[in-house]
Amino acid sequence: MPLARLQWLLLVLALALLAALTAILVQNQLAVARSLADLTQAQELVRTVVRMRNIAVEVTTNRSARQEIQWQVGMREFARALHPLQTQFVEENLVLNAISENVKDVDQLFQRLLASTAEQQADPADAGASNPRRIAHGLHVLLGDVSLMALRLAELQTVEVRDARHKVLWTSAFLVLAMLAILIAYLVVFHRFVLAPIQRLQAATDRVAAGDLAHRVDLRAENEFGELGRRFDHMTGQVQASQTGMTAAIKELEAFAYSVSHDLRAPLRGMDAFAQILQKKYATHMDEDAQHCLHMIRDNAQQMGRLIDDLLAFSRLSQQPLNKERVDQEVLVHSVLQSLQAELKDRQIDLNVGELPAAEADPRLLRQVWVNLISNALKYTRSRGHALIRVGAEKKDGIAVCFVQDNGVGFDMRYAHKLFGVFQRLHRAEDYEGTGVGLAIVQRIVARHGGRIWAQAAKNQGATFYFTLQGEQDHV
Repeated sequence: MPLARLQWLLLVLALALLAALTAILVQNQLAVARSLADLTQAQELVRTVVRMRNIAVEVTTNRSARQEIQWQVGMREFARALHPLQTQFVEENLVLNAISENVKDVDQLFQRLLASTAEQQADPADAGASNPRRIAHGLHVLLGDVSLMALRLAELQTVEVRDARHKVLWTSAFLVLAMLAILIAYLVVFHRFVLAPIQRLQAATDRVAAGDLAHRVDLRAENEFGELGRRFDHMTGQVQASQTGMTAAIKELEAFAYSVSHDLRAPLRGMDAFAQILQKKYATHMDEDAQHCLHMIRDNAQQMGRLIDDLLAFSRLSQQPLNKERVDQEVLVHSVLQSLQAELKDRQIDLNVGELPAAEADPRLLRQVWVNLISNALKYTRSRGHALIRVGAEKKDGIAVCFVQDNGVGFDMRYAHKLFGVFQRLHRAEDYEGTGVGLAIVQRIVARHGGRIWAQAAKNQGATFYFTLQGEQDHV
C-alpha cells in the first residue's frame, strides 16, 4: 500500500476512534451532571420535609397565620422539587412518584388539621369535633414516610453519581490508553514502513560508496520506498556495468600509454644522442644558427622525455595501492627540504616551517605532495630578491589544513580552475620550467586520501596552496 494512503487510513481510524471515545466521554459527563441535578433535587426534598414537619408541630401547639403562609411556601417548594427526574432507573422514579402522592396526602391532612384546630378553638366543649392531636400524629407519620423516601431517593442518586463518575474515569483512562495505542501503532508503522527502509537504503548507499557495486538493497515493499529501492538497484547495476566497461577502458588506455611511452622513448633517446654527436663531432663546421638548432632539438627531446615520464607517473597513481601509516609530517617536510638543497643554494630565502599534524597517509605519496608544492614555491619566487616561504597548518572547522605560502609571482584567480589540470600552465614555459603535471599529481594524491586541495593567490603577490587529508589527527 502506498505510504500516502496508509497515512490517511491511520489518520481516519485515529480520528474515528477519538471521536467515538470523546462522544462517550461527553455523554458520561452529561450523565454525571444529570445525576448531580437529581441528587440536588432529592436533598431539597429532604430539607423541605424537615421544614414541613416543624410547621406541623407548631400548628398543633400554637396556630397562627404565619404557619399557614409557611406551609404554602413549603408546598410550592415541594412542587418545584418534584419535577421529573432525568434518571432512567425505575426505582428512583417509583420513589419519586410515591413521594408526590404522599405530599398530596400530607397537604390534605394539614388542611384537616387546620380545620380541626379551628373547630376546637371555636367550641372547646364539642367532643365530637375531630381530634387535632390524632390528625397531627398521622401528619407526622406521613411526613416521616416522605422523609424516609426522600432520603432513599438521595441515597439512590448518590450511588448514581458515583457510578457516573466511575464511568467518566474509566472512559478517560480508556481514551488515554487508546491514544497511547494509536501512538504506538503509528510508531510501529513508521519504523516498519519508513525508518527501516531508510536505514536499509543508507546501509546500501554506504556499501556502494565503499565500492561494493554488486550489493542490492532489495526492497520489495509496494510503496514509495519499494519503488525507490528498485530504482536504486537499477542505478547501481548501471553504475556497475559502467565501471566494468570503464575499468576495461582504463586498462586499455594504460596499456596504450605504456606502449606509446615505451615506443617514444627510443626515438627520443636516438634524437638526443645523434644531436649530441653532431654537436661534438661537427661543432667546428657549423655556424651559430646550426648549433642553436641542434641545442633546441636536444632540449625539446629531453622535455618530451620528461613529459612522457610525468604522464606515466600520473596515469599510474590511480592503480597504485595506498599503504597508509602514521606519518610525522614535520620530519617528512624537513627531509624534503634536505633533498632540495641544490635549489636553495645562492638564494636569499626566508623559509619557515611551523608545527604540522601527524597524518594517516601513504608516506611515499605524501612526500610527493610536499616535494611538488615546495618546489613550486621555490620556482615561482626565483625572481624575488628576498623570497618568503612559509609551511604550516591551521584548524578550520575542526579539520587540520596544511599549507605552503610564498611571495612569488602568484597568478590570476580567474584561471584557478586550470591549476590542477594535466599540462595546464598559467605561466610561460620560457620563464618557468615544468611540464604542467605536478599539481595534477598533487590533486590526485590528495583526492585518493579523501582530502581536497585549493589555492588563493593574486598576480605578483604570491600564492598559498592548502590541502587536507582524510583521517589526519592534529597534534599541533
